[in-house]
Amino acid sequence: ADAILVVNAGSSSVKYSLFAIVADAPALTERGQVEGLGTRPRFVARSPSGEVLAERGPFRITFELHRHHGRVTSPTAV
Repeated sequence: ADAILVVNAGSSSVKYSLFAIVADAPALTERGQVEGLGTRPRFVARSPSGEVLAERGPFRITFELHRHHGRVTSPTAV
């Protein structure tokens, strides 16, 4: 099935809308966001009517450091 994904990335959140192509026109199937980037991120996805489909967080983002090099490795969601 054809679909359109719209993403809006801001300084503290990422929002998205997912549209299915129905009868040659876009129909909203899901929207959501990750908010609190840089602090305590939280994810929520909603149906077109506003019903919560999925919710996660808040997450605490930590960084592991190499003991010998002092470089930051991959972030870990806790």
